Amino acid sequence: MQIENLTIEKAKPNRSSYSPNSAKQVQPILDRLMETGQDVYVNAQQTGYTANTLYVKFNDGFKFILDNFDEDKYSILRTKVAIRKTDDGIIIYFKETINNSLKSKAIDYEFNDSMTWKNELETWYKTAKDTELFERNVSVSEADREYVYNLVNEDSEVDITDTSVRVMK
Repeated sequence: MQIENLTIEKAKPNRSSYSPNSAKQVQPILDRLMETGQDVYVNAQQTGYTANTLYVKFNDGFKFILDNFDEDKYSILRTKVAIRKTDDGIIIYFKETINNSLKSKAIDYEFNDSMTWKNELETWYKTAKDTELFERNVSVSEADREYVYNLVNEDSEVDITDTSVRVMK
């Protein structure tokens, strides 16, 4: 009995949206996802496609990139994101994994609006009773530190790190 050694070639989709043109349209969105680490919404109406067509074109363009580009960064991104079709477009979002959660917390700190928490601190400090605690997990700059120390009096306890502010009146 003789056994032949056969190989099975990976089948490629036979659709018009599986093309370099679709890949060209999708690549800037993928690059933005990697740069910002934030979810992306694409409105179908702005693209001229229906939500269904946009969903198929995006998936096929992404698959074309994975199959034909040498860059591993897109393969890594594919494991981290999911694509969901909505009534009026698509959302490309980061899956909830432990690693992604840690990165999103870092992003929350980095992009937290210092004006908001400083206004909250000032309002709280005017009405707070002794031994009350103000605490926020925020990104803190050197200017933010100076602001806090100028706002509170010497009797207040202040603990400031790069990622949090704690003040006890």
